[in-house]
Amino acid sequence: MARIVKEHQQRRDEILDAAQRLFYGRGYEKTSVADVIAAVGIAKGTFYHYFKSKSELLDQIVARQAQRIDRIIDLVLKEPEENAIVELNNIFAAIGEYKAENRQVMLMMLRTLYSDENIVLLNKLTKTRIKIVAPRISRVISRGISEGLFHTEHPDVIAEMILTMSLSLSDEMSRLLLHQGFDRGAKTIILEKCRIFEAAVARILGAPAGSITFCNTKTIEAFFDH
Repeated sequence: MARIVKEHQQRRDEILDAAQRLFYGRGYEKTSVADVIAAVGIAKGTFYHYFKSKSELLDQIVARQAQRIDRIIDLVLKEPEENAIVELNNIFAAIGEYKAENRQVMLMMLRTLYSDENIVLLNKLTKTRIKIVAPRISRVISRGISEGLFHTEHPDVIAEMILTMSLSLSDEMSRLLLHQGFDRGAKTIILEKCRIFEAAVARILGAPAGSITFCNTKTIEAFFDH
């Protein structure tokens, strides 16, 4: 039988897809390069042609996931908005809607990422999201400063702070959902924490009180009411 030679990107994606399934299913620490090679059905040399190590493979999986959020933000930023506050709120809304529309995938990710076997994967994903998304948020903050809507300095630092806070809030929400489930009490707690986060971000930016809407109530209710 003739050997099938696949396009470089197609083969690379196959390896990433297989590794992601294994990392989520078994955990990063319990998955070996040999496991990935066997799952894809390739030679050892083929794997190392694309990736130097399991660590690099993890980096690429995490980057690919973070870039999905970056593409969502990119779509928002391509649309002309009336001001930076609307633009920032639309970014938050688009990410929330994406999570609600992909609810089952999000739940699967939560259950696997928050297992003891995937601490490395979770930490790396958090850091990579900040690295990729922070420059986008920084540009929006800079626009808000020039428009006289935000009264703050050092937009790069502020962007990282806001993202760190938002990911911390998402982390707390995730653990609450995994522990308490989709009951009315969990939804109430999440909405309350969102309001507190929004007020904190508005104060950090020097924006008008009540102007930041990180959590869309309808999106959260849609996530719970499936």
